[in-house]
Amino acid sequence: MRAKYVGNKADRFAVVIRNAEVTASIPRGTPVIAILNGTNDGLDVVLPATAGSALSFNARLGVATDTLTAGQYGESLVYGYVQYALITRMTRAASTDSWTSSASAASGIGLGIDTLNNAFLLGASRAGSLVSAADNAFLVDTLASSLASASATSDTRTAITNGVRVFVRML
Repeated sequence: MRAKYVGNKADRFAVVIRNAEVTASIPRGTPVIAILNGTNDGLDVVLPATAGSALSFNARLGVATDTLTAGQYGESLVYGYVQYALITRMTRAASTDSWTSSASAASGIGLGIDTLNNAFLLGASRAGSLVSAADNAFLVDTLASSLASASATSDTRTAITNGVRVFVRML
């Protein structure tokens, strides 16, 4: 673990992690989940979608600070201010559906983990695939609402994620 103990800046705690995904990269700003299988415990992590809801509830291990390819080592912030974390803003069931609207969000709102889209999700939006447990991250930014819109034929996404600033406490 790497920590700052003196000075006049906010404390941050980082741990070394290894991407244990078989082929998938873990993007910068993604919450990561520890794999506890007796091999590389406390080091190997995967995406929330790979871990599923049960592990995502118990084994959250911070936010990836850089994009990690399969097998690559890097760092995860487990406590402190994170300048870039992914948050799910809008979703739709199919690429031919219209986008749903998203409500505005004030600084300080708790965030859960969206195990479907490998991101954080606003506390007010919690449903379905997300872990509804004690908040381990809080929104720093204030987010404006997004209006529902008709689907664009060239847009095949079913979720829109944005990078936001958060405060993480997964220590």
